Amino acid sequence: MQIFTQSEKMKEEYCASIVRVQHIEPVENSDNLVKTVIGGYNIVCNKSTINEGDVVIYCKNETRLNYEFLSKNNLFEMSSRELNSNYDEVKKLMDEGREAEAKKLVGFFNKKGRLKMIRLRGCPSMGIIFREDSLVRWNSRFKDIKLEDYIAHDDEGNEIPFNFDTIDGVMFIKAYVPESGKKKRTQSATPKRKSSVRLFDRIIPEYFKFNYDTKMLNDNIWRFKPEDSVYITVKMHGTSAIFANVPTRVPKRLRPGQAIHNLGVRITSLFVKKYERNKYLNEHLAENFSVEYGNICSSRRVPRNRYVGQGNDEGFYEFDIWNWYNEKIKDYIPEGMTVYGEVCGYIPDTDTMFQSPFDYGCDVGKCFLMPYRITTISKEDDSIVEMEMEDVYKWTLALIDKNPEVFTDIIKPVNLLYHGTLRDLYPDLDINTHWHENLLEAMKNDSEHFGMEQNEPLCVNTLPREGIVIRKDGDNIAEAFKLKSMNFLLYEGKRIESGAVDSEMMEGFALEDGENGETELA
Repeated sequence: MQIFTQSEKMKEEYCASIVRVQHIEPVENSDNLVKTVIGGYNIVCNKSTINEGDVVIYCKNETRLNYEFLSKNNLFEMSSRELNSNYDEVKKLMDEGREAEAKKLVGFFNKKGRLKMIRLRGCPSMGIIFREDSLVRWNSRFKDIKLEDYIAHDDEGNEIPFNFDTIDGVMFIKAYVPESGKKKRTQSATPKRKSSVRLFDRIIPEYFKFNYDTKMLNDNIWRFKPEDSVYITVKMHGTSAIFANVPTRVPKRLRPGQAIHNLGVRITSLFVKKYERNKYLNEHLAENFSVEYGNICSSRRVPRNRYVGQGNDEGFYEFDIWNWYNEKIKDYIPEGMTVYGEVCGYIPDTDTMFQSPFDYGCDVGKCFLMPYRITTISKEDDSIVEMEMEDVYKWTLALIDKNPEVFTDIIKPVNLLYHGTLRDLYPDLDINTHWHENLLEAMKNDSEHFGMEQNEPLCVNTLPREGIVIRKDGDNIAEAFKLKSMNFLLYEGKRIESGAVDSEMMEGFALEDGENGETELA
């Protein structure tokens, strides 16, 4: 039986992984602390708890861990010590004035169970690792779990991290979202459906696809080989948008009193409520709609014109940027094409940014759409075909050049930083000795090619570059991988600490409306 599993909403960026500890080094100015590198990030821990070769659970930053797990392992901080299972012992020490001893018996998690970057002896630790015995302290039924059993290998023998968010059916880890973010989502991030919204669903799932989740390069560096040709682009910090001209369902009008027959069932529309009639048509009566090419626009996860009769919804920004752009671009998208892009800058005609303070060089009240992925529907077999990144770049330039009066100021091509093989990118790396680890380290610190750990030159404001996105040339799988800069991760952590949450966190990672996080993670 598979104990560690992935929920439908799991995000690789905010999950746990089963990995093997490789190298361990001492932490400067400390007798008890050591550090190891997992996914390219430093993890600091007590040297008595870890050895090279150990298989452990690695939990990533900006997540919330299961409350009961934290309690049973006494990981809540001193100010929340009453949540730990050893509270009585800690209280006794505190009452006796033995505070230093008491502090050794607690952890560093706040009452929300948030995992964030901390510095130990000046060394940043980007996450936390647990051994098998921590699971047993949580629940004795896990005593027979062997983490080693979850380590897999690729064809060349490289170990593959095993990502999960659920243990034995119980949510173990998920993205941390501050209370202010939950309130924002409840108010406006999910479109409110009126009764008319439910009348008829236009989308055909086989033809309209949401964008895939961009995976973490740190977890997937093993997928790459020196001879792979790749595209590397700037990762922009905006809001996602999708515009498509794909086959959609178009309802046929029914005359009052018309009898509808299907599978021996007779419904007279004159005596059936409008909602029930249309629901029946949606689910059962294929002959009462036609399939025609039509326009669909969407944010990352929420279509904005999915239903017949649906009105505009402002969503997270209290402005419907998706339909705003859709009205400008929809007539220029050929049949079968879906354009995925990032909108950056300011909400039109306001002084509010999509991702403040990332202005990306826009004047106040101005923004631009940067297409970064395009798919088409094959005329031969109706399959979805990925357009190469270079062709996405050329398509965008052609759209602007042919229609300068429409798109010159509101659409920009993707920022392509590199196209070539990984061997040519870093010719000095030995492909036979720790090539994957050295490749990741080289890319993390590459200011020459990618501006990593430097300020974003595309912005007027002084801000860290978010990172880069890497895609394989000619990849037959729809996928991309992101590598965030350390400076951006630290910046992002401070933003979350202050209660700031972006739109994609709301749509992709946040709690669903009415969902109780404490209960779910208990």
